[in-house]
Amino acid sequence: GNERFLVPEKRFIPKEEKASAHGRELVKALLDGSKTGLVNTFPEKTDVQHVRIENETALVDFNKNFIKNHPGGSAAEIATIYSLTNTLTENMPGVKRVKILISGKEIPSIKGHIDTRQPFSPNRELIVQSSKEG
Repeated sequence: GNERFLVPEKRFIPKEEKASAHGRELVKALLDGSKTGLVNTFPEKTDVQHVRIENETALVDFNKNFIKNHPGGSAAEIATIYSLTNTLTENMPGVKRVKILISGKEIPSIKGHIDTRQPFSPNRELIVQSSKEG
């Protein structure tokens, strides 16, 4: 039997599509939450609808549960925003900023604390250093 072997397929994927698809996979991984017991930074039932890259900005479009189920509070909003921003800017060459949309529309804030009308640049200070440094 040959069924145990995967055969790679070559496909031509236009650059933009590939970046946005890659972005979407990264966001999905974040939405799936931590596999190591870290705090999830996204509310449950949040779905990423799509990711678009424009002028070095990743526009990440979530469904309404993102707002509805978000706990709110400035610390929680910052955690959500920067886990998203840092993940995308670190893993996607050419993405320098991240902007959050809900159902394709700009929102003033997640729950009234942090202004989300502008795109966010990564904030290195918020990256928790691993405790295994020695």
